[in-house]
Amino acid sequence: MAIWVYHSYYFGAQLLNWLAPQNPQQKSIQVPVVAPQKDQPKLKVESGVTAKSTVLDNVHQAQKIVDAEQPNRIITLGGNCMVSQVPFSYLHDKYGDDVGIIWIDAHPDISNPQIFSNEHAMILANLMGKGDPDLSKLIKHPFSNNSICM
Repeated sequence: MAIWVYHSYYFGAQLLNWLAPQNPQQKSIQVPVVAPQKDQPKLKVESGVTAKSTVLDNVHQAQKIVDAEQPNRIITLGGNCMVSQVPFSYLHDKYGDDVGIIWIDAHPDISNPQIFSNEHAMILANLMGKGDPDLSKLIKHPFSNNSICM
């Protein structure tokens, strides 16, 4: 099941990119993540998080791109909720308390490794500095409870 979900997230990101209207004034950049393999073994849980080293690598890849580009705004397409960590963190660093989050999702994404092993359910907690310790510490300026509306 986890492998199927991973495949659908990867495909969904590609499909959204294909469907999105192209804008010559807006640069489009793809974060280089490893494509899922057909016969991929079950993803391992590392320190309470499924495929944690891969998730961390993907976050670091996205962070390198954002740091190099220094955009004023970011549109994210694809994957699961983890695609939001770097953009929200970057924009919060850039604009401070003028940035808030309106989170619309089927679940609140305020989990941690003691509750659930999939990182996509920890993204909002990470942004608040209360999710997975390794991913939360990447947030320079955690969001306060008052900056988030669910």
